[in-house]
Amino acid sequence: MLSVLRKGAAELFETARRVVVVFALCLWFGGFTFYSLVVIHMGHRVFESLLEVGFLTQAVTRWLNLIGVGALCLMLWNVFAGWSKQSRFIRGALLSTWLLAAGIEVALFVLHPRLDALLDTEARKLISRDEFIGLHLLYVNLSTTQWVATIVYVCASVWAWRRMDRVLEVERSEHLDSATEPRGWMQPFQG
Repeated sequence: MLSVLRKGAAELFETARRVVVVFALCLWFGGFTFYSLVVIHMGHRVFESLLEVGFLTQAVTRWLNLIGVGALCLMLWNVFAGWSKQSRFIRGALLSTWLLAAGIEVALFVLHPRLDALLDTEARKLISRDEFIGLHLLYVNLSTTQWVATIVYVCASVWAWRRMDRVLEVERSEHLDSATEPRGWMQPFQG
């Protein structure tokens, strides 16, 4: 009875862990995707200049980067949660995409203040247009690479979760089979 309760609690915890990872990815990855596909383009239509869109981007990307740190922590937890039950390929895919996304996150945190320093918020102008354009292009390319790495990470996670569920199902059925085997009157109880 205790082992059944323990397994039920473990399954509930595993489901809750996955849901938390999915919600974190929805907030960070979904937010970034929506911002990239909708907000930036709408900003170009609403604001009078590209510079105004840049000031909006400056504020939003700070939040996206902070949310990204939390999401990456939960993603790392996901990498190692079922490590022993995963194939080498899945472990490699999860870990390498996480390392790429986390490394890029560090680079974005380093680049953001450098870009901020090139924006004069009071005068609403660029301090050095050429330097800003180069750094901004690097920032956008790194963000896009991080976005692609996260797509691969999500696919690997779903694959890992399916595999983990199959392994747990086999373990559960083996446990049930051994618990229902008939015992002879001389056979000691093994429960």
